[in-house]
Amino acid sequence: MNNKTYLLTYLITFIGGVLLVVLNSRERLFEALAIIVGIVFLVLGLVSFIGSLNLGRAARQAGAKPNPLFSIVSAGAFALGLLMVIMPDFFVKYLVYAIGVVLIFCGGMQLYNFIPGMRSYGLSGYFLSVPVLSVVAGAVIMILGPDKVLNFLALLCGIVMLVYSLNGLVGYYALNSRMKTKVKDGSEVVDII
Repeated sequence: MNNKTYLLTYLITFIGGVLLVVLNSRERLFEALAIIVGIVFLVLGLVSFIGSLNLGRAARQAGAKPNPLFSIVSAGAFALGLLMVIMPDFFVKYLVYAIGVVLIFCGGMQLYNFIPGMRSYGLSGYFLSVPVLSVVAGAVIMILGPDKVLNFLALLCGIVMLVYSLNGLVGYYALNSRMKTKVKDGSEVVDII
């Protein structure tokens, strides 16, 4: 990922966090999220399926043939999306586990990205508390399960996403400003993100 991808990820995470905090008391919020994810799977599955069958002229001239495995996977994504739209209640508990995995993954990625350059860029050790808390929140969600965390999950995830994205944005700008300072000094520049 390049630096702009990280910035975009943090901005999208911030917007998602704000929405979860604002909408946390809405009844059937997670069923609506399951339906939205289902629609995404429907659209991507359909587009991929059509794309797998319809090769471009250059690909056909080069001797390429449609990949049946790709068509099967695309049809499976479409079927999963259809099921998520038809039966969102069934997928809510899996969505909760998916949120836990995403929190663990995001915290881990932020630790992976910022630990190597912390000393050289003057970042405080306290900066790492937010990704650690993200990993812990994801682990708690995974351990407790959907039945125990569903009532406060939207608020918890929204707050964690907001803090995570703000922490990432601060780190992003701190590291970029340090890199610009090193460029002015004539030092060697190393891409840290």
